[in-house]
Amino acid sequence: MTTTVQSTQNVPKDVLAFCSKSNLAPYLDLALQLARECFDPVRRLNLEIEFDPDTDEERVIVEVGIEMPVNEVLERNSEYTSQWVAQAPLEARQKIRLLYNIL
Repeated sequence: MTTTVQSTQNVPKDVLAFCSKSNLAPYLDLALQLARECFDPVRRLNLEIEFDPDTDEERVIVEVGIEMPVNEVLERNSEYTSQWVAQAPLEARQKIRLLYNIL
């Protein structure tokens, strides 16, 4: 698998470094692809590193901003989760998390 994120133009440098160091780049690509597909049209997409002071763990947060009814968001989140679990190993799922905001 490749160790670089396919589309780095909007990925913050700290996220790229974390994914490279943790061998998560292919899974970040996957998470971004699934987020764009499952929540289309995505109005906003943000990436950041979150640090949990209780566990000393870091993770990537993929935050999507969407405009749609709540029931549709829940269906799309279920689809995202099903595909994410089927395609990404546990370590990637623990270190890359999706959050959505209804705008």
